[in-house]
Amino acid sequence: ISDLPPIPLYGMRGHSMTLDVTHLAGQDKHVLSRSVCDGDSMTWMSPLPMDSGAPKLRVVGFGDFDGWEYGPSAIRPWRMTQLRTAAEKTIPALVSPAAQASLQHPPVAATSLEGLCSEADTSTRWCGLRPMSPDGLPLVGRISSHVPLYVNTGHGSSGWSLSPGCAELLALSVVHEQQRLDVSKEPIDNEARHLLQHLDPHRFRWSRVLQSARSQWQGMD
Repeated sequence: ISDLPPIPLYGMRGHSMTLDVTHLAGQDKHVLSRSVCDGDSMTWMSPLPMDSGAPKLRVVGFGDFDGWEYGPSAIRPWRMTQLRTAAEKTIPALVSPAAQASLQHPPVAATSLEGLCSEADTSTRWCGLRPMSPDGLPLVGRISSHVPLYVNTGHGSSGWSLSPGCAELLALSVVHEQQRLDVSKEPIDNEARHLLQHLDPHRFRWSRVLQSARSQWQGMD
């Protein structure tokens, strides 16, 4: 495939810990019913769906551009301290005694994919990469004129929030492409077309970048 556009994605490193909050849960088995954000540290606390197991709360935050490592072995200890401080400021005594003991030791090293989130780590510490584009917007659409190859990526720290809506846009684009020769089919609506133009993976081609810069410069006159 020779016509692929440059897709400058970088892995923005985020940290998380997942805590068993049985010691705080009430009769409804919940500590939080929805996600909350500590605006000072920009950390999020979200209850995890559960079937019949113990109630759990995930604490996540940060976006560092400092390498490509991921998993427990890539954790920055000072980031975990920041996560814990922010979480306990919002919900005192959030970290159980078992999790406190776990946090005193390095994360369990993984020797396989199955061991990346070891049960031995009570606080389930994790460091993962979030694909981020230079302008902060996702890349959604077809990336090759020769083969039907599509992407829906680059959501940064908002993957769970943005990817479903972007997937719907991508599905509209694919259906429209298949039906564009059928005049009886309704064209894609203007709002969706406008969004897809802004999320076009080809926007990082130099010709597009220069054209955009030129139009912005002219608009300043």
